[in-house]
Amino acid sequence: TQLTGEAPEIEGEEKWKFISDCGSPSASSSPLTCTSCTRCCNADEKCLDTNEFSVMQWTIYLLVGVVLFIVIFGLSMIGIHKYKELPPLNRSARVLCGEKSTYFFLITSNYLGYLITLATITVQVYFFVIFIKKSEKDFSKENDSVFSYSIRCLRNSLECEDSTSKSWEGYLGFFILMSSMPIPEILRGGLLIYKASIARRFRCAFIGIILVIHGSLAMWASWFYIMATTQSDTEIIKDAVILFIVTQIDDRFFALSEIINPPWGEKLRKEAEIYSVVECYK
Repeated sequence: TQLTGEAPEIEGEEKWKFISDCGSPSASSSPLTCTSCTRCCNADEKCLDTNEFSVMQWTIYLLVGVVLFIVIFGLSMIGIHKYKELPPLNRSARVLCGEKSTYFFLITSNYLGYLITLATITVQVYFFVIFIKKSEKDFSKENDSVFSYSIRCLRNSLECEDSTSKSWEGYLGFFILMSSMPIPEILRGGLLIYKASIARRFRCAFIGIILVIHGSLAMWASWFYIMATTQSDTEIIKDAVILFIVTQIDDRFFALSEIINPPWGEKLRKEAEIYSVVECYK
C-alpha cells in the first residue's frame, strides 16, 4: 500500500532512521509529506538522506564572512603601512584585473565599459544563484531540485546501498579546473586589495573585492552543485566544466567587444594602463 498524506512526527534523543516514500517523483498522485524523515525515497526506489543544511543560507554567511575578512585584511595592511613601509607590488593593476576581462573596464573612465562590466557581473551572479538554489534538497515540489538520489533501497529489503561511484580522481579533476580560474581570481583580487591599501586607492580595492567575492562564489556554487548532482567521476568533470564556462563569461564579453569595435577596446586598454601607472602604482 502506498502511503499518502502527512507522516507523523517522531521525536527523541536516540539515533534512529525514519525512511518513507516522500521523494520525487512520487508513485502516488498525492505524495507523502514527512518533515521528520531521515531518508526520502521516490518511485524508482532511489533514496536521499535529508538534513537541515541550507545552501542558500550558508551562501549568505560565506559572503558576509568574505567581506569581513577583506575589510580586516585591508585595514590591517593600512595600519601596518603606517608604521612600517610595506614592499611594493610590481604588478600592473590592469593585469591583476584581468587583461582579457571586462573587469579592467572599471579602472577606466568609460561609462559604457562600466555598464558592460555590470552586465557581466549580473549574468554571472544570476547563473551562480541558479546553481546554488538547485543544489538545495527540496522534497516538496516536483523537479524543483536537481539533487541526485544516490541510495537504492528496495521495498522488499531492509538493506540499502550507495549507488555512487565517485572517487578521488573525479575530485582531483574538479580542483584542477578550479585552480585554473576561480582560485587565481581570488589571489588576484587579494593582490589588488594589497595594492589599494598601500596606494590608498578605493577603486583598486573595490575591484579586488569584486574579484574575491566572484571567485569565492564560483567555487562555492561549483562544489555544492557537483555534490548534489553527480554520481560518477565523469559527471563531476562534466558539471565542473559547465560552471567553469560561467566563470569565463567576462572574458567572452571582452572578446565580443573587441570583435565589434577593436579601436574602442584598445583605447580602454591604454587608459587602464595609465591608471595603473599613475594612480594604483604601488
